[in-house]
Amino acid sequence: MAVLDPAEGMDAERALARLRAARRSANRGRRWTWAAPAAMAGTMALFALPAPRAVAQRCWQSFCSVEGNFVGKQKAPDFSLKDAEGRRVRLSDFRGKVVVVDFWATDCGGCRVEIPWFVEFQREYRDRGLVIVGLSLDEAGWTTVKPFMLEKGINYRIALASDEVTNRYHVESMPTTVMIDRAGKIAATHVGLGEREKFRAEIEDLLRR
Repeated sequence: MAVLDPAEGMDAERALARLRAARRSANRGRRWTWAAPAAMAGTMALFALPAPRAVAQRCWQSFCSVEGNFVGKQKAPDFSLKDAEGRRVRLSDFRGKVVVVDFWATDCGGCRVEIPWFVEFQREYRDRGLVIVGLSLDEAGWTTVKPFMLEKGINYRIALASDEVTNRYHVESMPTTVMIDRAGKIAATHVGLGEREKFRAEIEDLLRR
């Protein structure tokens, strides 16, 4: 899982506060709120003992990647949102294509770094069946998003994310990028600033399937 880079200038506190507020409104009980700290504490305790150290290291590596493995077996939740021109954007309409869903905001530093990559990927792989969809979490909505789209020359569909969609995709920080295969299943989830060539490799791999 990618890690947020503080140097990118993202206002993390504001972004997280916004996302937490959305999740509180849905009153969801997150299974990871207690499981993750407990697993972390137990695993780190094992590191202190010489004998089980190798086992603990394997457990820690497994814990760090468990979310990606879990969601990778799930069908991507469908959504129906309106784009900048008022047209419906439905994930189910893209069945048979490789879809990249990017949760972002204009005040997210990591998002600003990644968006030009997605513009490039959409241009390069469109004819091979790639669809990129950006779901904005900007509080000001289209007032902020539309000028940003023009400034960055975004060539893929953009819609405003709803609280329901962010909850269903378990979005807790930005950027969050979800790779969806041709069968409509989540192949990978990246939280935080990703790696350009890793994104490219995953897209090419999914397009070959």
